Amino acid sequence: MPIARINARLLHFVHVPKTGGSSVKEYLLKKGPMALFNRTPLPWARTTPQHIEGATHRILIPEGFCDAAFMVVRDPVERLISEFRYRTEAAVGDGRYRVDLGNGSRFTGTFDGWAHTVLDMVADDAWACDNHMRPQSDFWRTEVQVFVFEAGLGRVFDWIDQVTDTPPGARFHENKGTRVQIEMSGDVRARAEAFYARDLEFIAKARSGAFDLPLPAFAAPKARQRSLKGVPARDHEVS
Repeated sequence: MPIARINARLLHFVHVPKTGGSSVKEYLLKKGPMALFNRTPLPWARTTPQHIEGATHRILIPEGFCDAAFMVVRDPVERLISEFRYRTEAAVGDGRYRVDLGNGSRFTGTFDGWAHTVLDMVADDAWACDNHMRPQSDFWRTEVQVFVFEAGLGRVFDWIDQVTDTPPGARFHENKGTRVQIEMSGDVRARAEAFYARDLEFIAKARSGAFDLPLPAFAAPKARQRSLKGVPARDHEVS
């Protein structure tokens, strides 16, 4: 639940893991200081501060405390693949990999085997793996602007510029992960789509603009005159 202070405005970045968060973080940091983007486990929390889900940050950050809030969501199957690439440490042969599970242990096997293991872990404990594979809709709250990763991070950066009334900064993509070859079975894809069925519905609504919010009243006047859908996506990369 990072909070950035930019041009005397507070932005709550609802950080959903594996949706371009590192790139967004770097963009925000070039514009101002940030709090609560921290990977250090805390004794009083089930996750690190950066990955706190909606039910918790609703309590910690009251509605209206920040000037604006936003999040990025992603196709859940692609997010699962991205997590595997991010966690993979080495190939061990025969289509098998050594993968960090994010809880101090490691998995060795195929992508399919890893996917079943991780989905089992999250089914047993939604906070598993520091909320990395938690359903994305669990992070949302009503005053949060929702962006779709596949539409390009350029729209996110443009929105940040407008809300903070600051000039555009350099844009690049962080945390691309290891480019391992993924072989996903139909069974794993079907299980992932069933497991993340709410996310698929949530993302479809986001694509339709159901969660688009008007720009805050303090945003640059010219920006307020344009609808969010009319904002051009500049210099973005999707991977």
